[in-house]
Amino acid sequence: MSIICCTYLAPAAKPLGRSADFEMIEFPFECVEDVCKEIATKSIIAGSLLWTSKTDVMGERKITKRQFIALNPQAILRVELPSWRFIEEGV
Repeated sequence: MSIICCTYLAPAAKPLGRSADFEMIEFPFECVEDVCKEIATKSIIAGSLLWTSKTDVMGERKITKRQFIALNPQAILRVELPSWRFIEEGV
């Protein structure tokens, strides 16, 4: 099971070429509470940085690319659940 979170990163931790306030990151946990517990352990956290595009359906995003990412928990400022629904086709 995994969870997709809007993840706000410290400026120095933002991936190059990305200017959004937050990143969509898929973590290998079941809920936001588990992500927060892992952040509190101060151990490196692995996940997938998601690249998405809009679809014709309002409130839906299509995952177009995944990029492995390992984060220092000190770089994570905030995590929250996104309001979008995600679809994936052949990624």
